[in-house]
Amino acid sequence: MENQQNYVQFLYQQVNQLMSRVRLLEERYDQLSTKIKIVDESSLKRYKEIKEMISDFNADVDELRKLVKELETVVKNIIKELENVAKVQDVKVLERYINLLDPTRYLTKEEAIQLIRKEMGRV
Repeated sequence: MENQQNYVQFLYQQVNQLMSRVRLLEERYDQLSTKIKIVDESSLKRYKEIKEMISDFNADVDELRKLVKELETVVKNIIKELENVAKVQDVKVLERYINLLDPTRYLTKEEAIQLIRKEMGRV
């Protein structure tokens, strides 16, 4: 009988140890679950932040593309206008013709009228 009591006591101790171990494992499991939940929430938050950053980046890239296209259009227009602008050589040719003709040698309308009146007065 004593042997049986010792055996029951031994079993009781073993069950208590196992219960203690199970509680410890349950606590560790709860802690790990909490940590995993925190990591998941953090990862989800970071994912949303990165997704928003990528979206902003894509919007900036689209805006830059539009600006580049506008700049290309402006540069093409400037080039077209510059093609119509007189070159230095053309201006020099015109300057030579003007100097050759020397418009200061000709009379103005008022000077012609004064000369006519002066000559009519002599007659």
